[in-house]
Amino acid sequence: MPGTTIMIKGTELGTVADLEGKYSIEVPDEATELVFSFIGMQTQSTKIEGNFIEAILVADVMALQ
Repeated sequence: MPGTTIMIKGTELGTVADLEGKYSIEVPDEATELVFSFIGMQTQSTKIEGNFIEAILVADVMALQ
């Protein structure tokens, strides 16, 4: 999703997805998870496994009410 914030869990390192929802981020060796967030969507943590990580965000119904 364009504009999604992607952060390395436990750090202040991150990036934002481009207009096509793609992103690139340099990850330190000790990092284990990425955190994806977007307004109105549930924040999702995903383990770092390989060079391609995809996340599917789900609407946060409580935040939209």
